[in-house]
Amino acid sequence: MQSINLDNYPDLLTVPEVAAILRVDRSYVYRLIRQGRLVVLRLTPHKTRVPKENLRLFLDSARVGSHRLSQPTATPDSGTA
Repeated sequence: MQSINLDNYPDLLTVPEVAAILRVDRSYVYRLIRQGRLVVLRLTPHKTRVPKENLRLFLDSARVGSHRLSQPTATPDSGTA
């Protein structure tokens, strides 16, 4: 899967901009916000902005098959049987 390059976007994104980047409907972005999966800044009750870094964190956490998942670590055998 090709990663999304956010370098040319402003530091604070509007909900329609995020929807366009993710290629989803605005209502889905608002659902992510309500669920707490996408952290935003509420400038006023009707002005919501998504910090670009928060969108990056969301994309990293949503990546399927990510190597960021912790793997169980083996513990050495105590030698008693």
